[in-house]
Amino acid sequence: MIVKVEDIIIDNVMVNTLTYLKPCINLSKYKIERGDVVGNKLNRMKNIENYFERVFISPIKLEALRLYIPPQKRFAQNQMFYKIIDGRHRICYCILNNIEEIEATII
Repeated sequence: MIVKVEDIIIDNVMVNTLTYLKPCINLSKYKIERGDVVGNKLNRMKNIENYFERVFISPIKLEALRLYIPPQKRFAQNQMFYKIIDGRHRICYCILNNIEEIEATII
């Protein structure tokens, strides 16, 4: 399944990584989870960037979440969002390189 990157919830560690690598990045269109994650930054990001420049980005694993949106606002927003199970580095790579969609397996 193809999923819009902006419909995937990113966590604080991903935000820290993205703002460290690209300080002027605008993350306003992404959903940010303020939950409990361990670490400050994704440490392997530089290696991942070099890797993805040479090979195809493999599908990520996501969990579908349905958020409640009041009926009067449902026409304006997507009700489905996705939590990352496997693929945080790949999502960061997509955001850094303005890739708007990624292949995913929904579990």
